[in-house]
This record gives sequence, C-alpha cells and structure tokens, in this order.
Amino acid sequence: MSYGNPVSDSPEEQAPAIPAADELQAYLRANLPGCESASITGMAPAPFSLGKQITFIDLAQGDGREDHLVMRQEKPVKIWEAGDSTAIKDEFRVIEAVAALGLPVPEPLLLDASGAQWPSFMLMPKVRGAQLGEVFQAFEPLSEEIIMQIAELMAKLHGAGLEPFADYLRDTGRGAVLDMNVREAMHARICEWERSCTNTTQYPNPTKLWLYDWLKRAIPDNADRPVYVHGDFGIHNLLAQDGRITACLDWEWSHVGNPVEDIAYLRPHIDAYSNWDRFVQHYSAHGGPELRLSAEIVTFNACLSNVIFSGLAGQMAWYVEQGRRRDMASVFGGDWYGYEFERMALKAALTGSGQGSN
Repeated sequence: MSYGNPVSDSPEEQAPAIPAADELQAYLRANLPGCESASITGMAPAPFSLGKQITFIDLAQGDGREDHLVMRQEKPVKIWEAGDSTAIKDEFRVIEAVAALGLPVPEPLLLDASGAQWPSFMLMPKVRGAQLGEVFQAFEPLSEEIIMQIAELMAKLHGAGLEPFADYLRDTGRGAVLDMNVREAMHARICEWERSCTNTTQYPNPTKLWLYDWLKRAIPDNADRPVYVHGDFGIHNLLAQDGRITACLDWEWSHVGNPVEDIAYLRPHIDAYSNWDRFVQHYSAHGGPELRLSAEIVTFNACLSNVIFSGLAGQMAWYVEQGRRRDMASVFGGDWYGYEFERMALKAALTGSGQGSN
C-alpha cells in the first residue's frame, strides 16, 4: 500500500482483521502446541486499542482445562511508516528479549507474520491483573509500593544495556544504532518519525513541523551509551493484582534511546503519587544507569514523547477522515489524544530551557 495516496474502496482496505471463530479454532489446533483438541468458547475484541487489534480468546481444552489467550494483531490499514518496534514481528522479538531479562511480560507463544489468512498477529496468554489507569489519569491512587515497583522494572530494562537486543537490531536493519551515542540515536529517531509524520498524510501541520525542528535543535549533548527503552511506559500499559505489577504490555514503541525518555514520560504520575527524588534513588539502587536529570533534559524528553504521540494521533485522524480507519479507537485517539499530546509538547518546548528554544 502506498501511504498518502487517495483513499481506496477495495474490500482489502475495509476487511475486518478478526478471524472467524471456527477458522481460528482450526488454526490453533494445527499450529499451537497443546491445543490439538481445543475448542474456542468465546472471542471478544478489546473495547479500545489504538495501535493494534486486540482479541481475547477463551479455550476449552480436551482435558477439561480452560485457557485464556490474547491475539495481538495488525489492523488492516497500517497508519505509520516509522520504525521503533511497531510491526508485530518486531514487537514479538522484543518481548522475547525482555522476557529473558525477567521482566513481567506475557509469554510470546506464537507469531504468524505470513499474512496468509489474516493480518500478522501474535498469541500470548492473558495475564491476571487490571490496568492501573489510562494515559493521563490513574483509575485509583497509585500506592508507593507500585511506584517503586515501576522504578525497579525500568531499572532492570535500562540497566541491561543493548546487548540483549543486539541480534534483533541487526536482523531488522537497525544495527547502526549500536555504534551511536545517546544524542546520535535520538537524532536519528526524531528524523525517522518526522519523515513518517510528513509523508503519511497529505496535510502538513505547521505546529508539528515546528516541534520537530525544535527537537532537532534542542537535543542535549550526551556521549553516553544509549539503552533500550519501552517508549510508552505509562500506567495504561501496566497490569497489577493484589498490589503487585503482573505485566508490562505494548512494546511497539520500544527503541534505542535515553533512559530519561521513559522516566520523564511517567513523571506526572510520580509527582502526583510519590516523590521524584525518591523514585530516582530507588531506580539507581536497583541497577538503573546513571541519569542526567537537569531541568533542560527532562523537559526535552517530555516534549519528545509528546511530539511523537501527537504525530501518531494526527495520522490516525487523517486516516479516519479518508475513510480508511473506522474503529472508535482511531476516531477517539485522533480527535482527543492528538490535541492533548500536542498541547503538552508545546508547553514543554515553549517553557523549556533547551538550546533550540530561542
């Protein structure tokens, strides 16, 4: 498919991603070990999912057991061109590497990137637990224990360096980033997302173009080695039960970068429910790399995350307008999240002290 071309009315563009239960049941029996006699007793799409199609699957096994799976799948029309780990096959590889580090992630059971029957998908067991909140607001006040667990998870991911992800990066054509410092890796990613934002849609957005220009001029000097970051380490991607985090979800925005990206993204919730200095100390005590946390650096990284998510939401809005995406998540994500992310990005850039803010 050529991005930015006039809308197509072909059946392929509008076809639903979710397979029929009988077809999926036959597929599972043939391809997923331990499911040779399984029967699907229920299938339900997630009520809201922006980047991927999520379907919950209930299985009755031949021996009477019940299993619950999650199907994470490309939507029929891909919105963004840029890298990170947005392709299902890439995200699957990342989850395998993260699981090997001991982080709580759903076990990646099966990947089908052939597109032979349905858009590419992965299968994982459903993890017990409930989301802590949505992007901007916790459903309930976050306990100090949960906040410190988040610090420990971030420290374990960032402290591992790039070696656990090196094969994945080389295999996917991103090996050059292994030789970059933090500033170089961030500059390369900003340029990649700027191209995606301007190439995918036909309507240039002056605010976003200004923000990308500001980011490129304002990247703080940093010759440290980069680390692997989640990229969307928010409470909406964390499940918890009985006061313990049970899973860290959605690794599609993971990439090589600055550990401050993840921490600055979460800071509003840290400030609301805990103490920033205490969080950073706990992070460091549990193996997190040394952080550069000047006001300038934190502001820059907060702006960076919000610019990219604003751009993604804007691309969603364009595809909804063109009739190529009709799911409610795309409508809501483009219409509301986009403006909110852009507002926060502008606030950071205009009030920050970055080199390029003049």
